[in-house]
Amino acid sequence: YGLTDCLRGSSNFHDGRWKGFEQNDLEAIIDLGTLTPISRIRVGFLNNITSWIFLPRKVDFAVSNDGEHFRQVAEIHNSLPEDYAEKTVKMFSADIASQKARYVRVTASNIGICPEWHVGAGGKAWLFVDEIMVE
Repeated sequence: YGLTDCLRGSSNFHDGRWKGFEQNDLEAIIDLGTLTPISRIRVGFLNNITSWIFLPRKVDFAVSNDGEHFRQVAEIHNSLPEDYAEKTVKMFSADIASQKARYVRVTASNIGICPEWHVGAGGKAWLFVDEIMVE
């Protein structure tokens, strides 16, 4: 429920609104309850590399009518460099051709391990997500 409660996180990862994934990718499936028109999907991530929190390499959005067979509707690659040091909340968003679906799947690729240049080189990297929004 924390990813769909309409509460956005701040640049402070201690604010209680972030869900963290250590070394693992995010895969979330949202059940909209019924076939619903969808035209846009958005999801917010935190960048705070001094705390080992990196933006995802890419985010995939997929939709389904039955919850089993998904079709990809967008793939968004991170536009910021991996070593971008500013604490920031970045929105990954896709406007999609209007269609109806009951389920929305969001997959975000964690970088996995802190890069060689990072103070935590070789350690497990974090991926922090605050909210998935389906319009």
